[in-house]
Amino acid sequence: MKTFFLKFMGIEDLKAPAAATAVEGVADIEVSLVLDISGSMDDPVTSSGGYSTSEKKIVALRRAAGKFVDAILLPQYAGNISISLVPYSEQVNAGPDLFKELNTNQMHDFSYCIEFDDADYNTLEITPKQTSTRIYNQMQHFQWNGGGNDLSETVCPRWSYERIIPLTQNITTLKTAINALQPRAGTAIYMGLKWGLGLLDSGMAPAVTSLISKGKIDGSFAGRPADFTVPGQAVTTQKVIVLMTDGANSNSERIMPFAYSTPNHVAFWANNNLWYFVNRELGGRNPFGLYTTQRYASDNSNANQTYGPLGGTNGDVLMQDMCTLAKNKDIIIYAIAVEAGTHGATEMSTCASSPSHFFNVNGDQMDTVFEGIAKQITELRLSI
Repeated sequence: MKTFFLKFMGIEDLKAPAAATAVEGVADIEVSLVLDISGSMDDPVTSSGGYSTSEKKIVALRRAAGKFVDAILLPQYAGNISISLVPYSEQVNAGPDLFKELNTNQMHDFSYCIEFDDADYNTLEITPKQTSTRIYNQMQHFQWNGGGNDLSETVCPRWSYERIIPLTQNITTLKTAINALQPRAGTAIYMGLKWGLGLLDSGMAPAVTSLISKGKIDGSFAGRPADFTVPGQAVTTQKVIVLMTDGANSNSERIMPFAYSTPNHVAFWANNNLWYFVNRELGGRNPFGLYTTQRYASDNSNANQTYGPLGGTNGDVLMQDMCTLAKNKDIIIYAIAVEAGTHGATEMSTCASSPSHFFNVNGDQMDTVFEGIAKQITELRLSI
């Protein structure tokens, strides 16, 4: 730069040497967007000022999640950033395509949920049929809650918009599903988290390869999910979970095996609301042990008891086991508690990667939170 006064001393200019330095970043990003669509999402938003609004939480979520998708899937990141959408309520609908990539004890075609054993929560992996003989049990198809013979909210989500959308960069596909989401049934955060993490684990890669060959997943994502980073080596693929809930893990019931063991049983429960049948035929009682509680989610006094066909480990314990495994693999966990209450907020805070990755907010703050997370995620790629 030219000098003003120093030139009278014979110094005509000053040099300011500088060197450009590349900021370290990652080449690719895999995101699992895990969204709570349980029945309480039908409740009105409570504003940050503490008053009830006319907007429902599910409407606010649709808008915020849509903005997140728009902010993440920018044109310049085509082929680099993938999103897996995992809506969850009391269970998770894998959808027929993903379901068929697993070895399953399939009993019906009404819906596509998997039952995980407690031991499955000791690993991130959900093993596809290409690499494992592990056989997963299919979730029973029946309606637990509701009056009359209502069959609209089966424990396993049955509608197409509730299905997992694995590894996509198609904004229209994602936002169409998000905008169709409806509140339903109970809350199994641990189940949504299990699927979200399973879709980030490289063990799912053979299933992704198969789905690419069938035109179900974009070929740009061949080789995903990538292997986890080896300690001491540069991170080339960052894996991220965005986990949202408006509550806490809740109890979930199952029909006992003796009453769900034949095609006739399956057909019966696909056409008869359980409580409608119990009230009409059994006088509102359960004299034959027809149904039972599968998991106690919030009542820690029952955490280690066993009930029914699949055991009764506390859902919070399963959730935190998964959170710990994920953090040990350097998966970034953003945890969003939306008017979730003390218990739910505590569990989400414990799960998050750090206090700065946890957001305890009201419904009218979801837009800001989702957009802020999207900005942080995309900044990981700015240097590449």
